[in-house]
Amino acid sequence: MEITRLAIAPDGPAAPTGSSALDVEHGADATISYRLTRYATLATGGHAERVLVSEASTLSGRFESLRFDALAADGTLRASVSEVDQGLRIGFDAPRRIVAIRLAASRAATGSQLELYRLDGTTRAPEPAVVLLGSSELLNSAAGRRPAEERVDGPRPIPLAPPIERLVRRPTATRFPVDLVSTAVDLVLRGTSLQGVDLLGIDIQSPPAAPRIVLRLETGEAEEARVWQVGGEVVDGDPAGQVEAGRETAATLQRSLDRVATGPGSMLPRNLAMAITFESDAPCRFASHDLRVEYRLIRSSLPSGRDKETRILAAGERQEFPIEVPGDALIHALRLDASISAGAERPVGEPLGAPRIREGLELDSSRGAAQAVEVPHAMRLAAVALHLRPLDDAIRVAVAWTGDDQGRPLRGGDRELGEIELDGARNRDQWAMFTPPAPLRLAAGRYWLLVRVRRGRVLWATDEIAAAGHSAPLRIVTDADRDPAADGAAVPERTARTRLLAAGGNQGPALRATIAAVEVPATPGPTSGSLVFDATAAATAWLASNRGSGLRDLPVVLHADVALRLTLYPPYLEYDLTP
Repeated sequence: MEITRLAIAPDGPAAPTGSSALDVEHGADATISYRLTRYATLATGGHAERVLVSEASTLSGRFESLRFDALAADGTLRASVSEVDQGLRIGFDAPRRIVAIRLAASRAATGSQLELYRLDGTTRAPEPAVVLLGSSELLNSAAGRRPAEERVDGPRPIPLAPPIERLVRRPTATRFPVDLVSTAVDLVLRGTSLQGVDLLGIDIQSPPAAPRIVLRLETGEAEEARVWQVGGEVVDGDPAGQVEAGRETAATLQRSLDRVATGPGSMLPRNLAMAITFESDAPCRFASHDLRVEYRLIRSSLPSGRDKETRILAAGERQEFPIEVPGDALIHALRLDASISAGAERPVGEPLGAPRIREGLELDSSRGAAQAVEVPHAMRLAAVALHLRPLDDAIRVAVAWTGDDQGRPLRGGDRELGEIELDGARNRDQWAMFTPPAPLRLAAGRYWLLVRVRRGRVLWATDEIAAAGHSAPLRIVTDADRDPAADGAAVPERTARTRLLAAGGNQGPALRATIAAVEVPATPGPTSGSLVFDATAAATAWLASNRGSGLRDLPVVLHADVALRLTLYPPYLEYDLTP
């Protein structure tokens, strides 16, 4: 989706192309700025939670000087004229660059001398700042006045009505070229006096001053964000006045949209009004070249509004998990993330009993442990279960697997089994499952589990070696970043409670998904045990025959080939709206 059209008002007609003058605006703090505001609409359809703006967006144009007649200007830009001391006193709203003065030709013939005096308060300077001689260049003027936005670069003929064929006497003016910046001047025509009717025009050249672009979303809070700015004055031809602010516009709009989004499950308004304002501290023009704001819509929440959903599936069980999709969506990406906490059919040795810790070894970020594990026969290791009790509210535990080197962990032979977080489980005994991305093929023999606590404190349940029925010493790791083989501390009389979970006879994937009657393969996710189902193609095909307004439930069926505990995360949907 994209925006290429700007309007002169919200929901108004398209703004004219080309160069436009900025309008004067008085601030509440008595400041005066000049603004040109244009509007656009971001359509969301009422079912999107977020908007994703593309960095490929473009916004280009140019700030230009404005040349206007100060006698014909509106509001504060209009110059004041009074007769004083055989001349005229001209006052401006701010220091302005005078580029030409036009007097009636009957009062100032060729060779006339016009003098401009600066003022100190109301006192005229003793010597003129500029002395000018009347030129022979004559300018046509329809009524002695011109609109403020018109350029006065040369003669302009007066159009004649079709029935009138006779010659019309045109009033003429003598033009005096000037280059003077002042707030007020006295005009004196040497040898004669001037009256107000003799002054036909004062041409002003106003370059942009501190030009800038501001973006605002019409959300009721009137919060503005600066997109682009140049400090100081910009003269014509200055590269600083050229605007190339596509990436800046995209980044500013994205930040504003992120503030509007209130969280998962909360929908954005059906239409978001956006205002782009071109500002300057001095009168000027803005010439628009190109605008293209590309964006897509995002949905990423569960219907329940929770951040994740946990399900228990028995071997061979099927469960439905519908995903809400707008019926008028053009899908660019739809994926479902899941995490398998335990994928196994049976434990090796004793079954997993009810977790209850009588004695244990306390571990934290400075003290981990290495547990010797006897593997009685060749197996495919699907998961490892540790008997733990979190002692804090937020725990993060990492487990690695390595071989045996004469009764010690094999140096440099770690293989990560994964990390898990135990949130809100303080003082609750549990079996924590660590699942590698793929089952490990193990020969019979001795191995070592390396347990490190990344955050918080945890208690690892222990038993006496005699009660465990086999020799499995427990070694302390005092520094999580060091090789445990270098540590000599050990707990010779105790072993930690650990269970190995073997993969079952089914060699296929533990979890499969059928989306819109199409089986979608799973790919490994970024963390251990996580899976990603790319449903883009299946959902697109399904929407082709289920298109319409409102939300549709995309049918998703999950198949468990082995018993598992499944965590489902919010599906990620990125889409456009179709006409």
